[in-house]
Amino acid sequence: MTDNDTTTLNSIIDDLNENLMIEAGAGTGKTYALVSRVVALVKSGVRMQEIVAITFTEAAAAELSERIRSRLEQLVDRDHPDNENDLLATDLDEIAHGRIGEAIGELDQATIQTIHAFASQLLRDRPLDAGMPPGWAVLDEVEASHLFAERWDRWLEETLAEDPSAGSDVIDALRYLLNVDVGASKWRDVAAIFSDNCAR
Repeated sequence: MTDNDTTTLNSIIDDLNENLMIEAGAGTGKTYALVSRVVALVKSGVRMQEIVAITFTEAAAAELSERIRSRLEQLVDRDHPDNENDLLATDLDEIAHGRIGEAIGELDQATIQTIHAFASQLLRDRPLDAGMPPGWAVLDEVEASHLFAERWDRWLEETLAEDPSAGSDVIDALRYLLNVDVGASKWRDVAAIFSDNCAR
């Protein structure tokens, strides 16, 4: 570890009242730094249920949780060989040692999850504030695909049946598109892409 790395890590574990942004390439220790900050918060007296750590993938969230657990277990074992070079093991008094021990049992109360899971949790906790119906559920890929297929088929049937709500120019254009070489299945694929990316 270089002097610059040590200075950065010291800032990560000491400046707990500051917002920090760390930019680094793959394999440079970002997860280690994040784990160090979480454990430093625990050491300072923050309970696990007050900590939120957000990642992009479920695999990364599971790895982060496991690495936090491993680091806490390392520090609670005063004779662990890795403590010799761990900045968080320095000056680990009885109070901080006890906090780390408690945190191991409370790790499942921490919010260590993906952005999607965190947002879903917030919406489940306060659905009406977000304009959502109570008891809503996230559609999985199969359900979403099935609902789209139903909507597409219904729209196609209604439009070709000259639904009064569809203008004649839409009906004429649709009939033209369905009769050209591309065919209905390709236009359905285009509609699915629009549906999947409607937020953009």
